[in-house]
Amino acid sequence: MPVSAIFENLEAGSYIEEIIEQFRVTREQIENLMAFVARSLDKAPELPVKHRSLVIAHVHVHARDNVSGMRTTIEMKPEHRIRILELAATRGEKGFSAVVAEALDLYLDGQKARAAAIQNALALKGSMNEAEASHLLAQTRRIRANWR
Repeated sequence: MPVSAIFENLEAGSYIEEIIEQFRVTREQIENLMAFVARSLDKAPELPVKHRSLVIAHVHVHARDNVSGMRTTIEMKPEHRIRILELAATRGEKGFSAVVAEALDLYLDGQKARAAAIQNALALKGSMNEAEASHLLAQTRRIRANWR
């Protein structure tokens, strides 16, 4: 059985249990294969200079909005895709859409919280007197000068 068949089925959203049953492999074999691939991606293979342009740096992933039918493509590093697929598999999810959606929600919530923190900080503008502001500015410059 070609190893590519396992990856093609995982990419199509098959559960690991389905692959085990269909191809008569063990969970340990699949886990070893995934670990090997993850380790392989940590270090890019050295290719002769004339072949370096063949290395794919990103994987294109298609996303679809089920409500409007809108479809888009995002670029994802292969090692990120593998980690997301592993996470989805450990959750028993078919495909990685839910994991990507959760990650986007967390990111967007973080950006919303950051924007609120900036607004709160800007609301304090003018609440320091001149001496306090000068002292804070001097401390900030001292910290930045020694920042390493």
